[in-house]
Amino acid sequence: MLRGLLAAAVAAALAAGRLPPAAVAAVAAAAFALLYLPLHRGHDHDNWTAIDYYAHQSRLHSVPAGLKGLLALGMIVLVLAASSPAVSLAALALAFGWTLLGGRTPAGTLLRLYAVPLAFVLLSAVALLLDFAPSPAGAAVAVPCFGRYLVVTAEAQAETLQILLGAAAAVSWLYALCLSTPLAGLIGALGRLRVPEILIELMYLIYRYIFVLSGTFVQLRTAAVTRLGTASARASLRSAGWMMTSLLTASFRKASASFDAMQARGCAGRIRFLEERPPLRAGHVLAAAATLAAAAAVIPLERMWRG
Repeated sequence: MLRGLLAAAVAAALAAGRLPPAAVAAVAAAAFALLYLPLHRGHDHDNWTAIDYYAHQSRLHSVPAGLKGLLALGMIVLVLAASSPAVSLAALALAFGWTLLGGRTPAGTLLRLYAVPLAFVLLSAVALLLDFAPSPAGAAVAVPCFGRYLVVTAEAQAETLQILLGAAAAVSWLYALCLSTPLAGLIGALGRLRVPEILIELMYLIYRYIFVLSGTFVQLRTAAVTRLGTASARASLRSAGWMMTSLLTASFRKASASFDAMQARGCAGRIRFLEERPPLRAGHVLAAAATLAAAAAVIPLERMWRG
């Protein structure tokens, strides 16, 4: 609910003074629905495992991780270098097309995942939009506040829109990469870039224990709920303290057991993992190059449009 209200407020502030009041209300309602409804409809996997699950199910799973990483990095660099709302919007649309059409990730799942970082982006947008002024002259929105005015100017709207779209495009391409590439593939690509082995091993171990500890947390939470540990605010606070203590204890216990198991199997200090390396095909390279070129083509088109 709070995310939806925040999105509606930011959308209304961006549209105020540029659109008729009815259109501003429609934009705000659409922003609220876009963030609120996907979070309260349908069933999905646990947030801890949803990204990994859909990465393995993606049709783009067979595309080499290195190529997808270069594409995502190139799109993010292009968005930051262009500093253009049109380029950011094109990159955002291409990222959604890559994820939804190419990878066949469900739209509701993508929106639910997207709502998490977008909340932080929207909070930053509020700080960029609002300013104090002695008078409401020239402001698209002006609210009296302690003898002065809380205003939203046209310049603040343009700057915030550019930053908001750029951040949204960058986050979208990170999700496009994560939702089409299992973490093992990403870590393997980092290994081929000569990232130190100790960092690679730490990444694998942390990745493994995300699932181990999230499973333990789900069991503890279920136990607390069945014992009416969330019946009141005081009980919820007590249950939260109990779950954190139990989770910390379980973490040390499982880490010790894993270390003993590794030593029993003759671990000599290096951890080896089986890695799948899909072949690089010409179609993969052409598709990535076409995606990057489509976003870059917006820059001259925008200049021609502005004259």
